[in-house]
Amino acid sequence: MIAVCQLMNNRPRSPLTITVSSLLNAITITVMMAIPLGCSSQSGRYTGASGDPGGGNVGFGGAQDIGQFRSLLEDGQIPGPATLDANGFFAEHRTELPPPNCGELLCVQSMLSQGVSWLANQQQTPERQTTLQIALNTPIDPTTLVRKPLNMVVVVDTSGSMAQDNRLVYVKQGLHLLTDGLNADDRLSVVTYSSNASIRQPLSVLDRAKLHQLIDSLEPAGSTNIYDGLETALQQAATHFDSERQNRVVLLSDGLATSGITSDSEILTMASTFIADGIGLTTIGVGRDFNVELMRSLSERGSGNFYFVENSMAVTEVFTEELNYFVTPLAFGVRIEVATEGEFSLGNVVGTKLWKTSKQGGEIFIPAVFVASRTADETPNGRRGGGGAIFIDVQTADDNQPVSSATITLSYRDPTASDPNERIYQSVKIETPATVGEDLYVSESAMAEHYAVYNMFLGLKRATENAKQGYYNCATASLQSTDYAARKWNSTHSDSDIADDIELIEMFRNNLKQKGAGTQTCDDDYEEGDNVEYGDEYEYGACSFAGDRAPSGMVILGLAIILGCGGFRRRQRLDNIA
Repeated sequence: MIAVCQLMNNRPRSPLTITVSSLLNAITITVMMAIPLGCSSQSGRYTGASGDPGGGNVGFGGAQDIGQFRSLLEDGQIPGPATLDANGFFAEHRTELPPPNCGELLCVQSMLSQGVSWLANQQQTPERQTTLQIALNTPIDPTTLVRKPLNMVVVVDTSGSMAQDNRLVYVKQGLHLLTDGLNADDRLSVVTYSSNASIRQPLSVLDRAKLHQLIDSLEPAGSTNIYDGLETALQQAATHFDSERQNRVVLLSDGLATSGITSDSEILTMASTFIADGIGLTTIGVGRDFNVELMRSLSERGSGNFYFVENSMAVTEVFTEELNYFVTPLAFGVRIEVATEGEFSLGNVVGTKLWKTSKQGGEIFIPAVFVASRTADETPNGRRGGGGAIFIDVQTADDNQPVSSATITLSYRDPTASDPNERIYQSVKIETPATVGEDLYVSESAMAEHYAVYNMFLGLKRATENAKQGYYNCATASLQSTDYAARKWNSTHSDSDIADDIELIEMFRNNLKQKGAGTQTCDDDYEEGDNVEYGDEYEYGACSFAGDRAPSGMVILGLAIILGCGGFRRRQRLDNIA
């Protein structure tokens, strides 16, 4: 049984040492938090946080979907690794967390699992996997969230390519929804850009009729000058900046920058000067040719969200949820610092591009976090808005030496506190058993779903990496292994999100087959008691599964490793795999 003790205070005091032991290898992580000694499960101003369903998960900004990845699969294409963002994938899954009963605005939730890697089905000796996830939730009901009046500048791509695939039609639909959803005291400006930028509607008192007329008049023509359009919009927001309002820019684009300053780094540098002054930035990609890395990076730096609009349903979801939930930050200046000691080292970080590595560890600074809009597995508008998490690989140089430690500190600012500049500190104590059996172990029942989401992401990501290198048989093998494990897991859990992921796998496999990937005869219906046997029957080309294994002395804080395809062959027999 896992023991959890949540401690909070507005000021750092004495350090408390918290130990988490690796289930397989007795690796010890010592977590020290600057907190007062003692334990209180219900302190602070948010005493209503008793775990009732009114609370919500917390999103970290950045990608909120993998819509581009899904759209490419639906079109029979092979998506690249850049289209599958871990933060966006996680945000598409409504994963339950323990009750937000810490008594504060944000509650840290840490959950541990140990089980067999779903990708380990490709190995003769299945590899066990230890996973520690850190996420946040809040006692605030997202449906009751009250936001400040809004200063919003929408910057719209009206280049010639927006005429393709109903792109501008979708954008107009969204802008009409946005206009109708604004409050009477909100203000909206419209900037358009193609070869050059133009302020079509200055930021002023809301005139819905005039805005609707302007939106209807938008026509596509010219090239794509993202720099000019974004700079014009940010300057508009800066000129009218009001600390009593939410100040936000929404950038829409369907392509790469083709005129003006086209360098991603220069665009990011320009935007960062405005973002540092408190202007939020949300980005929305339309079509399938937009610069996903640029749009994602802009949103992560700008205390905002990144979306992909692929159809009318997505238009409704994105433009209403951005206005209702994601323009009001829940907390500012969220910082996670990791300091390592001894032979301890940090590996890959997933869920943010903002991680900075140092010799002693590293840190993540997230400008703002948001209450997640999605409150159930089944939603009428799709899969976005489930919340976010940060995941880190942790490794030791010597698997047999449990002598290393790390210090993790979490802090943030509550904008509704009496002193909004004062930082709040929080910690969680976790104690785990030294050993467990062969079955899946989870510290909390909710972690079983996180374990599944974690492995599903790794399987899909492995497939995109292999496919990018032209190893279509490798990608197929990764998907088959993940598919088998996912169906087995879902036969007892019946999770709708995992069921949707299985459909993605099926589309991916079919697309790979059309590209010439090898196929095999399989039982399409998983049943309880089916087994997977490994031997020397099927050949999957230039794959080195043995070389994919992570070091055995590893604790994974989340969805961590992107496993690649090696350079030599290994045969396997996969029986009864759907």
